[in-house]
Amino acid sequence: MAPGRVLDIAVRRHVLTSERPFQVVLDGIYTGISQPDIGTLFAKLALALDPQAHQAGRRLVRLIAGNPVTMGQMTRHLPAAGSYAPITILIQELPGGGTQVAYDTVASAIAPYGDAAACQVAQRLDTEVLSLLHHATGIPATATP
Repeated sequence: MAPGRVLDIAVRRHVLTSERPFQVVLDGIYTGISQPDIGTLFAKLALALDPQAHQAGRRLVRLIAGNPVTMGQMTRHLPAAGSYAPITILIQELPGGGTQVAYDTVASAIAPYGDAAACQVAQRLDTEVLSLLHHATGIPATATP
């Protein structure tokens, strides 16, 4: 066995651009993710780092979220799936208004490994996350492939 190898991973990224304000989208995403009150923490941190951040329309939040049960189900079949869990959601306030949300699907990231059982768990996870993001942004699920 070789001591190392390199895999090229093609990832499918969903990008949703909404007219909804940043905070509305962020709050909508938080409703589907259990967490401490990090919204308040992010707001305080953003103001501490850049007092002009709210006026500049340049807010950017990277959410890292995960469910240990889902991760356990994936890694039971494919230990390498642990590299892609928890998931990342990027929320960006657009200049001039609106919000853009980006999510890289876990199923696309683990597809090269060829483990059908792990892919099934990942597809279920992706469906749940994308459903939440579509709901938060107000964009119908049929709007993206």
